[in-house]
Amino acid sequence: MKLQYPSYLNRNPETIQGSGNAFVPEGTLIKWLINANATSKIDFVYNSITKSFTNSDASFTYSLRINNALDYEIITSNDNVTNFEKLKYQITIIKDAYPSINAQFAPDSLKLKSKVVVGQITDDYGLSKLQVVYYDKNKPTILNKYELPIKKEAVDRFIYTFQMALV
Repeated sequence: MKLQYPSYLNRNPETIQGSGNAFVPEGTLIKWLINANATSKIDFVYNSITKSFTNSDASFTYSLRINNALDYEIITSNDNVTNFEKLKYQITIIKDAYPSINAQFAPDSLKLKSKVVVGQITDDYGLSKLQVVYYDKNKPTILNKYELPIKKEAVDRFIYTFQMALV
């Protein structure tokens, strides 16, 4: 099986040999490649659906993008025997969770001269960007954006200070 992961994961394709079982991220494109002699047809069966592999000189291929867990069978046939071998496999999905952000103002007991926001952000496949988006109360029609520096990891903390005139 050749695994082509969703582009946002920034992972190189991988190949699994000798097994039809796998744990893959949601949205992975799987291409099954089977070289078989004395075989005229290979079927891919899942959820009561039967699809045939494409055959080119005893090299069979079938592709499917996986978004949910999948129990499937690969069934081989030739001119003499139909549905000779039924191999059962399972694909388990690693769901992509939504990013999470937790932010709050620093306690007043710190007696800070400006409003300070502290927080934590998480995303199971790594962070890419964090922005503070706000309107200045003196210019309520102008949208302001400020990008906070973050690590491109799964979890990071941040601190942002608002100028008192803006809050």
